[in-house]
Amino acid sequence: LTRIRLQKHRGVTQKKSPKHLR
Repeated sequence: LTRIRLQKHRGVTQKKSPKHLR
């Protein structure tokens, strides 16, 4: 499951590349 990794990188992914979140 990559949900836990995305949740932890949410602050970094949202500011660096919000496309990864979607």
